[in-house]
Amino acid sequence: MRRTAGERFWSKVDRGGECWLWLGYGLASGYGMFWDGERKIGAHVYSFKLHGGVLTPRRPYVLHSCDNPPCVNPAHLRAGSQKENIADAVGRKRMTGNYHPRTERAKLSEADVRDIRESPERGSDLAERYSVTRITIYNIRNYKTWKHLP
Repeated sequence: MRRTAGERFWSKVDRGGECWLWLGYGLASGYGMFWDGERKIGAHVYSFKLHGGVLTPRRPYVLHSCDNPPCVNPAHLRAGSQKENIADAVGRKRMTGNYHPRTERAKLSEADVRDIRESPERGSDLAERYSVTRITIYNIRNYKTWKHLP
C-alpha cells in the first residue's frame, strides 16, 4: 500500500526538540527538499502549507523565526515578503554589504570542526554541545561542508 505524501513527509522529520528537523534530502544551505507527488518543494514550505499556511503574491516566502533552515515546525514558520526575508537576514547578520555566507554564518571554528570529526560522540550530542543541527554535524563528518579542512 502506498503511503500518502503526508506520511512520507512525517517519516523524515525528527520532532524531538523545539525545532522539528528535516532528515530527508536537503540543499547545501540546510533547507530540506520534499517531493510532494507533483513537484519538489521546500520541506519548510510543505509543512507551512500542510498546517494551513497560505502564501500570497505579496507574501510568497516562508520565513523561519528560529533561523534554522532544516526546521519544519509550523510554529516557527510564517509567510513573508522578499523585503522581510532580507531584513531578517541582515538583522541576524547573515547578510552584509560584503556577504560571504561561508564565513559570515559560521558558528564553528576550524578547531571545532576538527574536534567534531575526531570525536566518537553521537551526532546529536555534538549538535547540542555546539548549538548546531545534527545535519550540520553529519555534513562536517562526511566532508560535505568544511571541505578545505583535512
